[in-house]
Amino acid sequence: TSLITTGYPLDGSAGAGGIFQAATTSTFGLGNNDRNNKIGDTFIAEIFAHNPAQGVFCGTYTGTGSAGLKLTTGFPGGMLITLQTQGATRIADIKTGTSSHILANTVGNTEVAGSVASFDSDGFTLDSNGLNISAETYLYIAIADPALF
Repeated sequence: TSLITTGYPLDGSAGAGGIFQAATTSTFGLGNNDRNNKIGDTFIAEIFAHNPAQGVFCGTYTGTGSAGLKLTTGFPGGMLITLQTQGATRIADIKTGTSSHILANTVGNTEVAGSVASFDSDGFTLDSNGLNISAETYLYIAIADPALF
């Protein structure tokens, strides 16, 4: 199990530097690391569970660099949060539409051009932009459009 916001394994293995420790199916512990446990700082843990019946789909995909890559979730797409394993966290949602998305790990959460090509009745279709870089691996959380789910 991995946290999509960091890409680090919950058990502190595989080079995570002890960021997360003692994970169970319902809890996780924090290591002694300023990235997520600095004395005096406030942190928020956003935890998502893969549950398509309730409108949450978690998975991975490899970018093609070409428009048309389909992410099938089984429900109408409303929000897509992606994490490139080597970089950016991006958020696209049906309210913002197909013209832009948020680059979430920048100062000010920069809005950038391009987004998903379409929000579909069974997921999302990606365009050829930062959400779909050729050969890049992405972790993602897809959330259903609440107006249609």
